[in-house]
Amino acid sequence: PITESLFYFWHSHFACSSDRVHDQRLMRSQHQLFREHGLNGFHGLLSEVSISPAMLIDLDNASNVAGDEQENFARELMELYTIGNGSFSEDEVISVARAWTGHNLDDDPDPDVYAFYSDRHDKHDKTLFGITQKWDAEDTIHELVRGARRDNTAWFLATKLWAEFGDPRWVSGAILTDIADTLKSNAMRALPAIRAIFMRDEFWAPERRFGMVKPPLPW
Repeated sequence: PITESLFYFWHSHFACSSDRVHDQRLMRSQHQLFREHGLNGFHGLLSEVSISPAMLIDLDNASNVAGDEQENFARELMELYTIGNGSFSEDEVISVARAWTGHNLDDDPDPDVYAFYSDRHDKHDKTLFGITQKWDAEDTIHELVRGARRDNTAWFLATKLWAEFGDPRWVSGAILTDIADTLKSNAMRALPAIRAIFMRDEFWAPERRFGMVKPPLPW
């Protein structure tokens, strides 16, 4: 049950739309990633999902090439998946988009498979989070999850996990700090964080009992 609950959580978190992907096989492959990696570290999950064909299509990184950057995925990577709105600048969106150039779909023979094209990648210096270097895609994920922005990402995920498994109407700073600290001390794995939620007295408080109205699918 917790695997399926986390599948539903990650599907909502990464939010690809079948109306944009137009291929249920690719959607199903992404769903399998959530089931297989949803209990593991967030770094690996984010890396895998980011280059999944469904994500590359949904947020246009399939056509993100040097000189004609697509910013959709770069913006959502930070705003929706890691550090949250207000935690980055527009210049950083551009830098992340440049870092992700060349991470596209295979031209031939299978257009539904991820491929990296070195000749389409921006190999120049980029400044991100105050660091100037030749950023690539995996560098950005490392910095967001394990580097300078780790605290922001842990807090952002803690907020979403409590809203999913606790009570979305109410939360305290102490609860979020506890969940975020648990994430950071356990390689950003979701399962220890959920255990931390379940072990808190606030989770079992009578006033929390009917705080979560579950839609039909997770119920």
